[in-house]
Amino acid sequence: MAIKVFVSAGTPADDTQMSFRDAIVNTIELVGFTPRLMSAKDWDYRNPLRGVRRAMDECEGAVVVAYPRYRIEAGRELRREGGDALNCAAFPTAWNQIEAAMAYEKGLPLLVVADTKLRREAMLDSANDIRPFWTDLDSAIGHSDEFLGYLQSWKQDVEQRAKAQPANTNVSLRDLTATQVLGVLPWYELMGVVGGLISALFAAATIGYRIGCGQWPFG
Repeated sequence: MAIKVFVSAGTPADDTQMSFRDAIVNTIELVGFTPRLMSAKDWDYRNPLRGVRRAMDECEGAVVVAYPRYRIEAGRELRREGGDALNCAAFPTAWNQIEAAMAYEKGLPLLVVADTKLRREAMLDSANDIRPFWTDLDSAIGHSDEFLGYLQSWKQDVEQRAKAQPANTNVSLRDLTATQVLGVLPWYELMGVVGGLISALFAAATIGYRIGCGQWPFG
């Protein structure tokens, strides 16, 4: 089964962004992974973060594809000492930051691919233990040797994490014989099962005695 990787990408604003996102998704598939993007059915109406967490639980790595969602033509950063001017500043969807932080906290190998026009802060700041791959929005990114080098390094980390995960030990009781079921139970649970069987047998015998001919079924 192919390894799943979570992909954080905002809804494209134009064809350029869409082609860029699709190129990265296609490249992920080409290296043998299954991209896991959020769909409408994944969102939890009570708490959207629950839907993201459930999707990430299926994955062994994460990719953040960041491109502009907001552009500020003229503004200023608000700080006590006087913030910097924000002229033609661009910011990605807040979900890029949220999902990147969730993946990082979960310990998933994280690959961040970001448009060079974006403001470098939070998870897009190289000083915060993540080194994004900065690039123009070029749909030919899948042919870039530099990007493929980043991708290969991340791919190795994802594969190592997948190998380190314990095998799925969830086995249905219907697939086990009675001897196997009893064999995997701790002694105190086994005593409880035996006691329950004896009680059930005695209750059935008592009912049979009362509605029958006054004879115990054991006699």
